Amino acid sequence: MRELFLVGMAPPVSKKGEYIGDLKDDLVPLDPRHGVFPNLVMTPLLSGLMFLKTKNEQIEFIKMVRRILEQQSTNRLNVFESIDKKKNNPFSHSFKKLMMTLRPDHHICVIFGFWSSNAAIRYVLDGPTSECNYAEIRQFSEEFLSSAGFNVPKELSARTGITLRITRKIADNNQEQIRRLTDKYEEEKVRKLAAIIPLLHNEAYQLPQTGLCQRAFMNANIFGDFDRNQIPPKQYWEFIGEEIALRFDTRTN
Repeated sequence: MRELFLVGMAPPVSKKGEYIGDLKDDLVPLDPRHGVFPNLVMTPLLSGLMFLKTKNEQIEFIKMVRRILEQQSTNRLNVFESIDKKKNNPFSHSFKKLMMTLRPDHHICVIFGFWSSNAAIRYVLDGPTSECNYAEIRQFSEEFLSSAGFNVPKELSARTGITLRITRKIADNNQEQIRRLTDKYEEEKVRKLAAIIPLLHNEAYQLPQTGLCQRAFMNANIFGDFDRNQIPPKQYWEFIGEEIALRFDTRTN
């Protein structure tokens, strides 16, 4: 079984870069007091228990989750120190430290959000940089999906869903998918992406109904489209729970 990390964006700040509320001194990485934490973080995470095969795996998983939820946890971190959409954003020290040691046979990084997950994948594939901005991340996402053989959806939730499927194929040692990516990126770096599970965060509210964003995440296809009327075979939290369990259990890899 692998060590589990929850990775988010940065402490909540206003558009002017100011901290929101009176929690400046108390804010922690991927702060559990953030409004979407119960639904978009904890529910999908804990649903992984449903798909673990043995009681021992479930016990180890719960221990890991308890460690993640400590107020000061080294297994819960942010990609960036701060966020400004128009400026370059500095990577956090804890994120850079994790990326330096990232190993698919030792780690699972559940990364919440289009911006944070693509920044992490870019960091792995293109090499460490001290800063990057939203425009660079968006451009990278388009290049990455194209290199993997996919069209680029307009909806960020659909892009994130396709990115998850790409990392799943890498985890499954899908040679066709790996070959497509190694035409542009180094194979050793591509294989590291098996440790990354990109999930929804703020883009879950991009479309008028949250359910449509979750549907786009699960239904987006190789053409970069999704059928708004197609009902996914699983709930979003169930879909993610199974994915986390598959990567947590080394016997399935």
